[in-house]
Amino acid sequence: SEQGWLYDHLVGDQVVMPGAALADLMRAAGEHRFQAAVEVSSLVLQAPLVLVDGGNRVQVVLREEADHTEVSVYSQPTDASPGAEWTRYASGEVRAMSVGAATHIDLAAIRARCVDRVEVSDVYEKLSPAGLPYGPSFQGLQALWHGASEAIAEVVLPEGVDGAQRYG
Repeated sequence: SEQGWLYDHLVGDQVVMPGAALADLMRAAGEHRFQAAVEVSSLVLQAPLVLVDGGNRVQVVLREEADHTEVSVYSQPTDASPGAEWTRYASGEVRAMSVGAATHIDLAAIRARCVDRVEVSDVYEKLSPAGLPYGPSFQGLQALWHGASEAIAEVVLPEGVDGAQRYG
């Protein structure tokens, strides 16, 4: 597969498209439509998009409404018959970002509030028996700290993940 790293994202024993990848498809469609940076809001993941043997067809649909643009991600197996129904997996809204609209995040303040260190190896050991056996491409967590209601982490792209330079 061209995107072999996806097969390291499992829920139980099924390969599932990461929610962040669905959001990125929505963002890319919005940027194509508006020819500008966009933000995705009101994101709803309706169901896990299971990647099936033989592949999936995926389409992203934008629909203009009076005061916003809706975006949805649909899929069906590649071998689905003509006229087969498409299943919606994610929906939300996209809108062009105004210049300077990016929110400032005070990392120093977050670090000051998140002082309890979590052992990274424990995270993966606890997720696997819970049905989330993250493969090597999704084990980039280097350090993790948490506070009362938030967390901050250091994450790197694991070695051996090919093609990352294409994603900015």
